[in-house]
Amino acid sequence: MIFAAFIGILLYVRVEAIIPIGVALLGVGINEGVIMSFLIAGAGCSLPELILLKSIFKLNFLALFVGLVLCIAIGFGMIIYFL
Repeated sequence: MIFAAFIGILLYVRVEAIIPIGVALLGVGINEGVIMSFLIAGAGCSLPELILLKSIFKLNFLALFVGLVLCIAIGFGMIIYFL
């Protein structure tokens, strides 16, 4: 779940394109919690978005943003995983 969230952040995928990836992962047999963690992290922030935000925000705020997106993605993925 944690690995899926990190992969989601590193990929440059638009929100419209990440849904079919999630459906394909579900078809392969990946757990729903892992897929949700990947989807939330990928939609929440991506590497190009972080590069653009770095020019606007300070590094501390950017790290807080990434940390919050990761925590939300992992937490929601764990909730789905254990339900």
